[in-house]
Amino acid sequence: MDAVIIAGGLGTRLYPLTLAYPKSLIPLLDRPLVGYLLDLAARAGCERVVLAVGHLRDELRDWLMDEERQAEGDRAHGLSAPQVSFAEEHEPLGTGGAVTNAVRQLNLSGPLLVLNGDIVTDLEPRSLLATHERGGALATLVGYQVPEPKSFGLLRVGDEGRITSFQEKSEHPGDPPYVINAGIYYLDTAAVDMLAAREGAFSMEREFFPQLAHSLFKDLIYLHQQAKMGAGCELFHRVIVMAGAELGEGCHLQDTMVLPGARVGEGCALTTSIVDRGTSVPPSTRAENTVFSGKHQEPFFPHP
Repeated sequence: MDAVIIAGGLGTRLYPLTLAYPKSLIPLLDRPLVGYLLDLAARAGCERVVLAVGHLRDELRDWLMDEERQAEGDRAHGLSAPQVSFAEEHEPLGTGGAVTNAVRQLNLSGPLLVLNGDIVTDLEPRSLLATHERGGALATLVGYQVPEPKSFGLLRVGDEGRITSFQEKSEHPGDPPYVINAGIYYLDTAAVDMLAAREGAFSMEREFFPQLAHSLFKDLIYLHQQAKMGAGCELFHRVIVMAGAELGEGCHLQDTMVLPGARVGEGCALTTSIVDRGTSVPPSTRAENTVFSGKHQEPFFPHP
């Protein structure tokens, strides 16, 4: 796994400090912010970290050279320091464009840990990776609950931690809980591929993630890398097969979601259906507008 640290912003809200050095080099307890993020990437098991840089990038390079000369400290703390590379942007690309630029310049394929370069966190990264694997989603975002939401865009979170929508700043934010984007993301390979296909400047927070969530309800065939699909399967229109799910040989699925750990038997034909976690659908089942959960099979009437 690789990581990208977004460290190319101008840091205008911290002027005049960021006229002399980039925001990611602002010290916290005598150490720059980016140093803590490199530690986080090391604890996550990243083999390579890419610093997506723009504004005052030479200062970051100089700091890294000094840090590498002091690498004995990392070894003393039992950390295997990842290899650090740079991806330069010569014009502002936004948070999304910066990651896309890094993916292309360094030929990154995913999965990918993405970190905003100005965050301070006590997150245990292994818990993030475990949450992502259990959920089987294209991307996992870390959220942070706040008491006063009017200064932030919000993540609306549904059952089992699924993000249902992205809400812009508002004087009338609705009912709590108020969860904001914490600037830490884990992207599956398919999500990284979607990023790599984009062009120009764009925002991860305001453009890519909302569009990614919306794409789940458009034409999409998504097979998680830990899912298994037998020979001769056919998937049509909108099909999502999540982590640990299995499709037997010769299945035909259309507009259907198979949740983590579920199994669809050989020769099944399912349309506009949902197979719940850990549920097994018997071989040769023919069904539409159906929810399979445990041993139950219930009618399902989705909106058109």
